[in-house]
Amino acid sequence: TTPGTGGLPKGVALSNKALTSTILSTMAVSPLRRGQTVLSFLPISHIMERIMLYVAMVSGTDIHLAENPRHGFSILRQVQPHYFASVPRSLESVFTKFKLAWDNHGYFSRSVMHWALAQSKGENMVSRAVAKHIVLGRMKRIFGRRLKGILVGGAGMNIAILQSYEA
Repeated sequence: TTPGTGGLPKGVALSNKALTSTILSTMAVSPLRRGQTVLSFLPISHIMERIMLYVAMVSGTDIHLAENPRHGFSILRQVQPHYFASVPRSLESVFTKFKLAWDNHGYFSRSVMHWALAQSKGENMVSRAVAKHIVLGRMKRIFGRRLKGILVGGAGMNIAILQSYEA
C-alpha cells in the first residue's frame, strides 16, 4: 500500500529476469566495494532496499541491518556506514530539520549556512574549504564521518535539496 492510505495494496510483479537485469546494471555503476560498510534501514520489502542489499552482498560489503527502520537515521553515527539507501522523502525531512536548526540560531547562522552552501561549488579553494568545514562538519555529525554517498531511489527528489546534499 501507499504510506498513509488504507486502500488496496499496490504492487508490481517483477520477473527474475527484470530483477537480475536491474542488479547487474546497478553493479556496473555501484561504488560499493569489499571492506566498506552499508546500513540498511528501509523495509526489505522495498525494492530500492532489496536491490541495494543484493548489490552489497555481491560486492562483499559489510551490511548492518537496523532493527527498527524508524531508528535508521539515529544509528548512523553508531554504524558509521560508507553508504546507505534512502527514499527522497526521508532525506528531505532530515535536510528540513538540519536547515531549521540553523535557522533557529538566528540571522547570522542562517547567513553562514547559505554562504557555505553557495561557496561549496565555487572557484575559490579557500572559501570552498571553509564552507565544507562549516556545513560538512555538521552534516557528518548526522550521517557519520565515513559516509561517501547515499543511494537514493523510489521516487523523484527535490532538485534544490539534492543540490544541497551534493554541495
